[in-house]
Amino acid sequence: MVKLTGVKLSKSFSQHGQEQRVLWDLSLALTPGTMTALIGPSGIGKSTLLNILGLLDRDYQGTVSLDQTVTNDLNDRELAHLRNSQIGFVLQEALLIERLTVRKNILLPTIYGDKQDKAVLAHRVQQLATQIGIETLLDKYPRQLSGGQKQRVVLARALINDPDIILADEPTGSLDEQNAASVVALLAQLAAQGKTVLTVTHDHLVAEQHQYIFRMASGQLVKER
Repeated sequence: MVKLTGVKLSKSFSQHGQEQRVLWDLSLALTPGTMTALIGPSGIGKSTLLNILGLLDRDYQGTVSLDQTVTNDLNDRELAHLRNSQIGFVLQEALLIERLTVRKNILLPTIYGDKQDKAVLAHRVQQLATQIGIETLLDKYPRQLSGGQKQRVVLARALINDPDIILADEPTGSLDEQNAASVVALLAQLAAQGKTVLTVTHDHLVAEQHQYIFRMASGQLVKER
């Protein structure tokens, strides 16, 4: 399993000719088998930090490492491969492709990685679908799904390449209480299997179900638990 570490991360934007600092010299280490919640008001920089840790944003100061690999030293192709193989993203908006079945939506991340045996992938999809509770939905289309079902599909898609790290950005924001609890329970199950889970959330009830809680304020992280 992979440890994700961000050291002395800083990030600024230019707004109306002035520099707007979002992150300031913060560090965070995420270890396998743990769930960490990142809380704070909208616009404070939580998603920005998630994008940096997820290797989506290279325009920052500091260092991001996966175990012994310093990602700052990698080119775009190497970063894409590492991101696709090691990191799974779960977003608030399902962003499923409407013309594809649930099965094909789940398989999308496998298109960009190393070639995998079709039979192995088919088994992996079925296994994930059963684990997440969407095995009866694989041949349906997104328009036929509820919000909670769509979010489960997004989670399956994030897991199809068996990543060690799960980065979730407001994964329960559009769900009712029951479906939100179900998604958090699935994230906890993944952490229990040794994966690293980082969740950005505004929901304190969701945050309380994580082992560690950090609040973002003034570009810094304050550990609450």
